[in-house]
Order: sequence, then structure tokens, then C-alpha cells
Amino acid sequence: MHGLDLTLKYGLQPMREQAKGDVVIVSSIAAKEVVAGGGLYSATKYFVSAIASALRLETSTQGIRVTAIHPGAVATEFSQVAG
Repeated sequence: MHGLDLTLKYGLQPMREQAKGDVVIVSSIAAKEVVAGGGLYSATKYFVSAIASALRLETSTQGIRVTAIHPGAVATEFSQVAG
């Protein structure tokens, strides 16, 4: 198993046993809006969002809520290069 698999397996186990829990995943607006020069960053953030969507579907009947947060852009060195 890889790191993400282990994290999900062992992180969700207590939530499944209790039939409740919350998973909060932080992605980025870049997962939804791609800018020139930011393709790889956007791809990784889209991956994070896809994991959240899949996890939401897989746990929807187990009392586990999955929330994905997509913060907007801020003025950083990356935003100057990628935008």
C-alpha cells in the first residue's frame, strides 16, 4: 500500500467503526480554473478534488461526511508566475 492508501485506510477506520466522522480536504481554486504556467499545479489540485469526490461517494452510506475546500487565489510568487 502507498501513503495515501494507508492514510485513508487507517484514518477512516475509527470513523467507520463509529459510523460518523468528518474528512476535510483542502485543494485550491486551481483545481477548477487552470491558468497558463500552472498546469502541473492544477493537475495535482484536481487529483486532490477527485479523491475527495470518490471518497464522498464511497463513504456516503457510512455516516462519514467529506468536505473539499477550494480557496481562491492570493498574491504570491506562484500566482505571479502562473497567472
